[in-house]
Amino acid sequence: MSEKRVTPARKEVMESSLELLLIEIVRWFVYGWKNGRDPQKTDAGNGSADVDQIAGSLNRKLALTNAVHGMGYDVGQRLIERLSTDHLKMETNLEVVKYICKDFWEETFKKQIDVLKTNNKGRFVLQDNNFRWIRKASRNDPSQLKVEDFLTFPAGIVCGAMNRLGVDCTVSADAASAPMCIFTVEIAQPPNNSRQQ
Repeated sequence: MSEKRVTPARKEVMESSLELLLIEIVRWFVYGWKNGRDPQKTDAGNGSADVDQIAGSLNRKLALTNAVHGMGYDVGQRLIERLSTDHLKMETNLEVVKYICKDFWEETFKKQIDVLKTNNKGRFVLQDNNFRWIRKASRNDPSQLKVEDFLTFPAGIVCGAMNRLGVDCTVSADAASAPMCIFTVEIAQPPNNSRQQ
């Protein structure tokens, strides 16, 4: 008698739900430091803010932005563990980046990266000409949030995935002409350069 291998059904989430959740996560983290005040109302016009108050709020906003990035980092590590189980160990940083741009990006963001550039010194530029996760954020968000605020979470996802694959890096994102996004991956160079570019 032969055993049939049963694969579990794949669970998916409607993409629009994910986009809206991302918008609300970012809005909550960015405006949560204002102690629940209406995000549409600010004190910027009254001239009463002093330097210490501004510095304190900037530090809190930076800490909260780091929290959103950390959430993305955790998600990226979990995703890559699930997705890369069938792949062989990648030997070079370039192989890891190519895997992220093709397979990981396709699975996570529903398309491959459009342009990959490198300076061959540990810097990779990944360009997505139509980044789906910020389409709603860039058009429909009436608040003062910048599109870059919504890229903190996906940049964390990419960073977490690459770190789980053994590449120590930082990832930043820019969307000067949304929905086109540029993710810049800076790979930390180990002292002994044990991993090839």
